[in-house]
Amino acid sequence: MNIDEIQAAINELPELMSEKRCVNPRATLNIRANVGLELWLHTAEDGPQVGTHNCHIINGDNVADMVAEAKAHIAALPDPDVSALNSYMNNLAEAVDQGRADGVPDEYVDPVSQTIGVISDNLLTKD
Repeated sequence: MNIDEIQAAINELPELMSEKRCVNPRATLNIRANVGLELWLHTAEDGPQVGTHNCHIINGDNVADMVAEAKAHIAALPDPDVSALNSYMNNLAEAVDQGRADGVPDEYVDPVSQTIGVISDNLLTKD
């Protein structure tokens, strides 16, 4: 690959990451003396893809192979709707935990817990 082809290949990656709802996606190719190549996939620190998908590093010596690996990694990210639902459920669970820690009466906390259960059941029985 020449430098224009490398740049074009790297330029595709943030768009693919955006399709997976990664927040502020970036792709960086590092070329350092005596180390080899590093391809970094970055996202910001908020949004449904945060945590397990904040930064992914691919090491190698062939840019085309590294870009292919990056595309496979991006393709394997969770479906954006599933990620959003997981984030929503985590927020509900945190609200329940905080309510219990603050001594909020069960009559207000239990319905939120039940909602989490209903969502989980729906996910398990979904086609």
